[in-house]
Amino acid sequence: MSSAVRLTPVDKINQRKPAHLTLVGGGAANLIALQHIVGQYQHRLSENPSDPTPLMITWIDRHGSQGTGGDGVYDHFNAVFSLNQPVSRMGLTYPAQLTDWLAVEQSKKSPEEIDQADRRIVGLLAQGKNREQIRLEAARDFIMASHFGSHDYIPRALLGHFLRDCFNAVQGQIQGINAQYFCVNPQNLITLNIAEANVTEASLSADGGICFAGTKQTLQQDLLSPEDKPRAPVRAEDLTPWVSSCPSDSAIIATGHRHNGILAKFKDYAGYADTPFRMSEVTQALEKAMQSGMPVFVAGTGQAFMDFVGAARALNYQGKIFAASGDLIEPWPRDHKKCPSPHAEYEFHCFTPEKISLVLAECAQDTPRAIRELRALIQQEMHCENALNADPQCVIHTFQAVCQETFVPLFQGCDSKIYNSVLDCFKSQDGNSTLPDRYETYCHLKNARLADGSPQLELVQGRVDTSASSVNPDGTFDVVITQADGGTKTFHVAAVINTASINRDPMGPDGKFQAPLQDSLYQLGLASYDRKERMIVGTPGDNVSPSDVCVAFTGAGAGGGFGVPNIRDEIKTQASEALNRALMRAELRLMS
Repeated sequence: MSSAVRLTPVDKINQRKPAHLTLVGGGAANLIALQHIVGQYQHRLSENPSDPTPLMITWIDRHGSQGTGGDGVYDHFNAVFSLNQPVSRMGLTYPAQLTDWLAVEQSKKSPEEIDQADRRIVGLLAQGKNREQIRLEAARDFIMASHFGSHDYIPRALLGHFLRDCFNAVQGQIQGINAQYFCVNPQNLITLNIAEANVTEASLSADGGICFAGTKQTLQQDLLSPEDKPRAPVRAEDLTPWVSSCPSDSAIIATGHRHNGILAKFKDYAGYADTPFRMSEVTQALEKAMQSGMPVFVAGTGQAFMDFVGAARALNYQGKIFAASGDLIEPWPRDHKKCPSPHAEYEFHCFTPEKISLVLAECAQDTPRAIRELRALIQQEMHCENALNADPQCVIHTFQAVCQETFVPLFQGCDSKIYNSVLDCFKSQDGNSTLPDRYETYCHLKNARLADGSPQLELVQGRVDTSASSVNPDGTFDVVITQADGGTKTFHVAAVINTASINRDPMGPDGKFQAPLQDSLYQLGLASYDRKERMIVGTPGDNVSPSDVCVAFTGAGAGGGFGVPNIRDEIKTQASEALNRALMRAELRLMS
């Protein structure tokens, strides 16, 4: 009579097939998810160290840029392009994390290094270089000599350094976990596999796992072009098929927006640059404009527009620039040294009850005109001398404080669209501040005059009509905008700079996702899109159990997840669910 073999805890663990969790997309959103998953797994181990389920994490990025994202916009030492949110709002685990990291990094600078950088910058200023040119030509000196505070919009290069530090810290945490529990399990409890592929398709395996497929680029040297070269187009002959090595128990998809519906049909033409762009792409567009003597058209006047303004000044561009905005909201300087705590005692000079009442009386039957004129009053208020002296943030704070008492009664009996438009305008203004030095650069371009006496930078109000805009046989562009009165205006230009990233939408008018992978998940019933939150949240389909569901985030990384606490917290919540699903499926396999 034979007796059953009694397994030791080590034998039991080594027999288990690890729970497999896949992350697709190498940016900040998945770095947030990875940090949280590893932390949650470590917490589970502390509660049950004797019988753990091994965890294998596969992190896939099309360029192998885990942590900083596949586009490489945070990989290069470039100080011209800045983040679009202040330091104090950004962090992977808590809002002030980037502030704390910066303080440590700045404490590492020696007085000698700072002094040398200062002297080199003074020398460049003596040569007639402006600050934007110094940001471009002496980025390391600019960063070394600068002391960045919690209210600053720091260069992207610093964020790349921060993200790499965070990724290295997670890898160290994984190594520490494996070393701590080596006495229980001679194999690694956590395995992090880095994969390089462009994932375009998802499918379900026979047992309900999630499989991924796509392509892998074969020319390593072309995967991530240096900053002094534009992004090289991907050729079909440089791609080979790629299939995931094993099904995943759960997955998180964080591949970014990947699609801009505005002017997206221009993306393969020379002279077009889309955010987040590189200096090389802006240089190429401006050189094309200068060679042809034709203008440049910029869509959008928000934070990404300020990056373009800085680049144009750094490159000493002397040509014409048209910048279009649907609401014609100009940037304004947020000076925390002048006004560390915005007050609500600002006295309105342009957006006054008297002027509002006059507009409403004259435009009682013309809602579009009333909206245009009221928004114009708001613009005048934000940029008048009184507001600039007090700091324009005080205008917004005062409006918020006295709105119900002072302004709401004025709109009684009017079309509700008028007052709602005023509210939207102030909300939009709230996010359109920039640093004083960047505002000075903007004013320089706006006040500069061309040989014919016209302004170098001309702002126009209107929304881009993508369907009507076109590319001409000679490679120039005709960009059509629809104006507030319903009319249209066409701009014949040599180059187009698309900074209107807020209008990115992963879903097209046909109800399908623009990105192949997202649409594949959608067709399988593994994800649905929440337009309000601008994220895809995993939901079970008709033939899919909750344990098989993957989670996807669209545009929730450095621009969203860092600066918006509710999105960052949602990423963590869904990451916990993804870990739970993976471990549950591993337990079910063991039981069967």
